[in-house]
Amino acid sequence: MKEVVPGVFMMDGLLGANVYLLQSGNGTVLVDSGMHADIDKILAQVGYAQTVISIVLTHFHGDHVGGAAELSKQWGTPVMAHKDDAPFIIKPTSIPAFSGYKQLMSWVAANVVLRSPPCSISRQLEDGDKMDALDGCVIIHTPGHTLGSICLYQPERQILLCGDAIYNENPVTRKPGMGLYLRRITLDNAMALKSVRKLSRLPIKVLCFGHGEPIVEGAGEQIEKLLANYPPDT
Repeated sequence: MKEVVPGVFMMDGLLGANVYLLQSGNGTVLVDSGMHADIDKILAQVGYAQTVISIVLTHFHGDHVGGAAELSKQWGTPVMAHKDDAPFIIKPTSIPAFSGYKQLMSWVAANVVLRSPPCSISRQLEDGDKMDALDGCVIIHTPGHTLGSICLYQPERQILLCGDAIYNENPVTRKPGMGLYLRRITLDNAMALKSVRKLSRLPIKVLCFGHGEPIVEGAGEQIEKLLANYPPDT
């Protein structure tokens, strides 16, 4: 496990998405939970000296939620997710196979490739909710990748954990570099872009991605450069 900035740690060697540990006077919070196969690595890196008070899931995809049910059981810890994604975490097989190719690919990913165990959700989050993480984080609803995708924002320190709203490594090819979404596994590309434009209005210094290495200085400027590749009306 490596320190990104004081109080923010990223797990090493996971098969799934990045998993972050947020430490503060309020307690320790886990953001995302990797794949089911990552559970032992996460437990080993968290260790027994820390008490995890909650697990927050940025969206329902199995590379982010696969370990949540077992980790919650091991630690006796509540799991939280946005209300629009919670039903698909509670019952992963309920994810619909819509008619379009893109939606079908999302269904296959969730039900076959990245299938995860059902997980109870103790608190269904909404935009603007406050979290006891890093001495006070705000939930930002960023729909597009999924309807219930969320980010966690620490305003005083200008830290954003963005899930898959933005990536810094292509989740399929593993090619490094910032991108907004993967078209074939994002529910609504236009909505996803609108959500990133919403994020760009925040002062952001540190940006922690679901895929790829974090940016620890000047992240807001990097988001602006990325958005410059997209016409204002898209």
